[in-house]
Amino acid sequence: MTDKDNQLIASFFQHAAEEQIADNGFTRRVINRLPADTARQSHLWTLFCVVIAAVLFYVSGVWVDVLINIKVFVANLPLHGLPTLNPLPWMVVVATFLGLCIYEAHQREQLA
Repeated sequence: MTDKDNQLIASFFQHAAEEQIADNGFTRRVINRLPADTARQSHLWTLFCVVIAAVLFYVSGVWVDVLINIKVFVANLPLHGLPTLNPLPWMVVVATFLGLCIYEAHQREQLA
């Protein structure tokens, strides 16, 4: 860009920064009414749900089946090898994980 373009952009943003929109204190009232500890409550709720899920996982005995399946999978892995495994479920897991990471980063960026 040229120096003239930079001056035009700077003058445009300077003019926009000086402009004030009257809201009669609406923004301040909204911010004052927001709960202060929302993030803490969210973390506590997440922790509570994880603990309940872990307790249910243990009490239901599903963990025994999971361990048996992992043991069988690892024991049979040398017989079949990795090339015979279907890569589609792994791609779905990776795509879902990446999508969640991108979504979380986008949400954090909007809050900042």
